[in-house]
Amino acid sequence: MTAALATSFTAIADSLAAADIVIADSELENLLQRADAAKPRSRQSLAAYLMEQATPWTTPNPHCPYAFARMAYLLWQSDYPVQPVACAQCGRITPKLDRVIDGARCCGWCASRRTQHICERCGRLGHRVTTTETGGLCRRCYQKDPARRETCGGCGQSHVPSKRTAEGLPLCGNCARPNTCALVAAALTTPRSSPAPARYASGATTHRHAPAASAAPSAPSRCVLNAA
Repeated sequence: MTAALATSFTAIADSLAAADIVIADSELENLLQRADAAKPRSRQSLAAYLMEQATPWTTPNPHCPYAFARMAYLLWQSDYPVQPVACAQCGRITPKLDRVIDGARCCGWCASRRTQHICERCGRLGHRVTTTETGGLCRRCYQKDPARRETCGGCGQSHVPSKRTAEGLPLCGNCARPNTCALVAAALTTPRSSPAPARYASGATTHRHAPAASAAPSAPSRCVLNAA
């Protein structure tokens, strides 16, 4: 470890100790590696920020280096008494706040909402939901992307999965809804009532033409959600 890294490491450890957070040197080094603070510049930036803040681990500032936001999240995930940095736009706590809006840390989703791009598929200007090798897709094209379609484990049709079973089977939106199969089975097995006779002003009555008898419905296939 170089002198610059050693000095920064000591400053970070002292800041944690001031907040009553005791971590072994080996564990702290591992956390710094995971927080993208392995390089001297990132580690020095983190150490300088900690020396400027009075209580950085309990009152986080969204105007912080990425290494601090990442470090605070990892400590919080490990049940240390640390308050993680939340997205300055939506307030969510996420493991990666690598985007900045007006100098404050934010998640990738909020950053993408502030920037519009041309969708490579439909050519419209909108928010980019996913990035591809040749550009990006808007939400509408992403939802209809053929590459995301799979055979539903419930109905056997090709759909974009809405949910997966405990075994990993993809389910479409209809099959993923609770009790969908039971409702369909009830609709297929309930006999239709005869139409009521029509009554005219003269008092005469006549029956409407009854619909042609349809073939008996086939028994619904076994629901994968109730297979257990």
